[in-house]
Amino acid sequence: MEVEDIQMQIQNHLCQLGLKDLEEIAKTLGCSEGETKDRNRRKLVSLIEERLEEALKTKADKFEYLEEFKSQLMGYTPVCPPLESTPGNTQSPSKEGKPYVEDKSKVEEKPKVEDLKPKVEDVKPLYFQPSDFKREFKIIGQIGEPGKKDKLSFFSLARQIEGALRKGYKKPEVVDAVVRAINPGMRLRSYLEGLEGLTLPRLRSILRSHYQEKSATELYRQLSTLAQKPQEGPQSFRALDTRQKILFVTKEADAQLKYDPALVQGMFLHALDTGLQDETIRARMRPLLQTVGIQDEDLIQRMNETVLEETERKSKLGSSTRHKNPKVNEMHTLQTGESLLNKDKLIR
Repeated sequence: MEVEDIQMQIQNHLCQLGLKDLEEIAKTLGCSEGETKDRNRRKLVSLIEERLEEALKTKADKFEYLEEFKSQLMGYTPVCPPLESTPGNTQSPSKEGKPYVEDKSKVEEKPKVEDLKPKVEDVKPLYFQPSDFKREFKIIGQIGEPGKKDKLSFFSLARQIEGALRKGYKKPEVVDAVVRAINPGMRLRSYLEGLEGLTLPRLRSILRSHYQEKSATELYRQLSTLAQKPQEGPQSFRALDTRQKILFVTKEADAQLKYDPALVQGMFLHALDTGLQDETIRARMRPLLQTVGIQDEDLIQRMNETVLEETERKSKLGSSTRHKNPKVNEMHTLQTGESLLNKDKLIR
């Protein structure tokens, strides 16, 4: 046992003693009557611990001094239940030398955890709910005419709406934020502001018509006939974007026809295999396009590496033939004036 363990036992026993016993113990440690007067039990325990710490500084054998003080302290009868129940320490000697037996009938039973929980009818409503302090939802960007590059696209807008719903914003709040994001000079905004009881599904349907978005069937048909344009690079091929649009439209609740993701993925890989213009890039990408379950990041990385290698190869071949000097194997000249003169001489 260490010094700290004895100090904890002393502190535990002091907290069980009454007010008069604590005053008497404090006087044995050199405290005056004025220091102990008008102090409650907690302050008296603190005073005794302070004086005990000061006395320990002058003692050579602190362990022996604490043991002696503990034995004297055990002579006082506790009047309060112990702070912690320790096995084997349920009895302590009293002043008369008789063992102290705790009267269980006088000790109040500890309340159960279920009893400490407030009942539903006792809970008073707060003046302010946590949702009242939530930041107002705003759409990042502006809704303008369809096709403008500096305005929000329909799919970017729909993604922000879904993110707001996941964060706990209410549908009327999302509707107001979307209407505020429309360009003030557009008739669409004045039209939506005049509608009463505008719901989020109805708003999305109106916005889809405004953006002139295609249905899932039209997008799937477009993906099946997609081909790389002459001014379009292999990395910017529209197949990946078209596939994502099909999957997004299919998930919407009002979609008339829902396509299986595996079916859309197979058509996407087929469009890449048949729509690339460069035969070399197409041949090098074909083994990867025939792999089931290929990830998009692996496909994009492989496409970039293939295009960079092919561009480097073409630049090397072009630089080797660009600076070659033309060779002339034979040169024929026709002197017209001299030939006509010789012909005239022969006629004469």
